[in-house]
Amino acid sequence: MGVEAVLGARSVSKAFFGNPVLREVSVELVPGRIHALLGENGAGKSTLINLLSGTLRPDRVRSWSTGAQSLPSRHRRRMSSASPWCSRS
Repeated sequence: MGVEAVLGARSVSKAFFGNPVLREVSVELVPGRIHALLGENGAGKSTLINLLSGTLRPDRVRSWSTGAQSLPSRHRRRMSSASPWCSRS
């Protein structure tokens, strides 16, 4: 039985002014593993993080998941209080 991902997104796409920055990117973050996001300047690393954090809205996304049950309760409350890409006051 595998460990549930804390955060995952499938087929995320984002463009700025018609220029594609991310095309069909998928990511899954699993607790207990070290993750690295590597790429050249302009590869879309910051854009991906901003999409995952909810700062930016994707143009397209197939699925989004949070495995909040695998997090400590203080983080679970924070993640469940607002889903990504919703308006925040």
